[in-house]
Amino acid sequence: MRMSIKLKIMLGLLIPLILVVSITFALSARDITTQSTHMLLKGVSFQLKGIEQALSTFLNEAKLNTRMMALDHRASDTEHILTNYLSSVPAKTAEAWPEDIQGKALRAFYKTILQSHESYEDAYMGTHTGATILGYNNPLPPGYDPRKRDWYKDASLHPDEVGLSPAYQDILGEAMISSFKAISKNGQIVGVAAIDISLNKITSLVQTVRLGQKGFAILFQDDGTILANPHDKETNFQNITDAGNEIYARLFKADKDGLLVTLDKQEYQATSYTSPSLGWKIVGLIPQQEIMAPIYATLTRLALIFVSSLLAISVFIWFFIDKATVTPLNQVVTFLGTIRRGEYDDTIDHTRKDEIGEIFTALNETAATLKKSMQEINTKTEEAEKKTLEAQEATAIAETAAQQAEKARSEGMRQAGSQLEDTTLELKQDSANITKETDKIHDGTQIQKERIQSTVTAMEEMNSTVMEVAKNAASASENAQEAKDMADHGAVAVNKSVNAINAIQKEAAGLRENMGELEAKAQEIGNIMGVITDIADQTNLLALNAAIEAARAGEAGRGFAVVADEVRKLAEKTMSATKEVGDSISAIQSVTQQNANAMSKTVTDLEEATKLANSSGEALQKIVQGAEMTADQIQSIATAAEEQSATSEEIANSLEDINRIATETQANVLETRERILSLNTQVDSLTELVLELKAS
Repeated sequence: MRMSIKLKIMLGLLIPLILVVSITFALSARDITTQSTHMLLKGVSFQLKGIEQALSTFLNEAKLNTRMMALDHRASDTEHILTNYLSSVPAKTAEAWPEDIQGKALRAFYKTILQSHESYEDAYMGTHTGATILGYNNPLPPGYDPRKRDWYKDASLHPDEVGLSPAYQDILGEAMISSFKAISKNGQIVGVAAIDISLNKITSLVQTVRLGQKGFAILFQDDGTILANPHDKETNFQNITDAGNEIYARLFKADKDGLLVTLDKQEYQATSYTSPSLGWKIVGLIPQQEIMAPIYATLTRLALIFVSSLLAISVFIWFFIDKATVTPLNQVVTFLGTIRRGEYDDTIDHTRKDEIGEIFTALNETAATLKKSMQEINTKTEEAEKKTLEAQEATAIAETAAQQAEKARSEGMRQAGSQLEDTTLELKQDSANITKETDKIHDGTQIQKERIQSTVTAMEEMNSTVMEVAKNAASASENAQEAKDMADHGAVAVNKSVNAINAIQKEAAGLRENMGELEAKAQEIGNIMGVITDIADQTNLLALNAAIEAARAGEAGRGFAVVADEVRKLAEKTMSATKEVGDSISAIQSVTQQNANAMSKTVTDLEEATKLANSSGEALQKIVQGAEMTADQIQSIATAAEEQSATSEEIANSLEDINRIATETQANVLETRERILSLNTQVDSLTELVLELKAS
């Protein structure tokens, strides 16, 4: 299939451009996908840390309350704590025995703790004598010995620490955990204080949290027990080995973000955070479709921009090539066609000053030279034909005279001889004239042949010059292509810089949003600290009221007064600690605000840098376009020069044909001259015959 030069040039320009655009699009798609996924997982990780902070705060508060129970001096006075459930007789109530004054005071204290903390199921203690004091209203079963319980044994192994039991389910199916602390007196363990804590608040938080639109979180205990799984509640409080899905084991053991898993035929990306204080792991899962949806939308818009740009560039190149190259080449082809048909009067009208204009001028001059040469050839040919006709006429006259002489022979040889002599003289004179004219034709034909040879030589020199122009144009085209490649590399480097700055700007914008969220979280913590301060104030007030009531009770209320005083001291310590925490939170908020302001300024500076980089990219793109246009024009010149060279060769071939025709004409003239010389010989013979006749 024949392919036009316009289409060849178009393909030569568009194929590299399409390759560059395709590579750029692929790299951009990879970077956008990586950065977007990283930022989303980073946001999810921040949410998981917030959940862990809430969980740690909740359990640390329980530990502090447990430590407070163990440090109460009444709890260490185990000789005066009598209430127990060691008997096989079922107890009717959880109240302390009537004679157990110390037990009653502790039970009242524990009930106060339960009333102020809705998440606490029970606050209790057991002694080394087997006594048990409950804050809960339901009694324990008969034969209950606290010393045989795991919470008592575990606390005894680490008397200086507040321990946490593994999470478990009570008889109602609620998630529970126990906090316990050994009670020491004179270096000896005399009992253990403990609090049973409901995890409903924590599990509800995990159940209701939403990561993105459809993402969720799973809470694992450090031994692999699933504490909260909103995706499949049937697996709650099952170990990962018993959950019936190996995906949970992979999630629990995963040590890096971005793990891709499939749950119920839907793909999720997972990220996790392990609590440094509890060892529990919180795993966040976000649907892969939700992550990729905005990425696909961005890539679609980017692809449309690239395709539209390519179409616009293609249309521009198409019309530019047509105007700058194809139209002039068509004019050259048409003009050479007229010369091939022997029409030398046409010329190419133009006002161009470039190499195409020089080609048009050279073709016009070539046509004029050919026209002049053909006119000279035609003139000499007409002269030769005219002289040949004159020679033929003279020959005819001679033949007629010979016939008349033969006819008149009978009338008189002398008279005929005289007339024949006159005729032969004239014939001889005419033959001499014809010979001279034939010599002139021969000489003219020789001159014409020499001029044609000169024209052929000139055409060969012009063809050599055109080939040199084509060679130089090709060299210039290679240089222009090298310049274009260097400009392309520069444009790619600038585009990468722009993409890097854009990515940094997006990171900075995301960080600014995260700083805003951090500021909001710090404000929420400040609010919580305010609530804790209010609770401490209320506790202090209650302690004062209790002290007043104990004073009124006299000796019987002395123990209660001591408890009230301890509660007041603890409330004051809580208020002091809350104030210190509040000051720290205020400092964090101040630093957060400063960081947010600095990040805003950084984003502004990055936006300015992005504008400057984009301007540099546009300027370099214009340089690339200029280099492409220069390379195209030089390539067009080289192509046109090659075609002119081919045309010059055709003209040289035509001149060779004309030279051959002139040579044949010269040969015919020589042949005619030989025949005329032969005729002169015959005339001489005839003259001698006439003389003989006259002599006779």
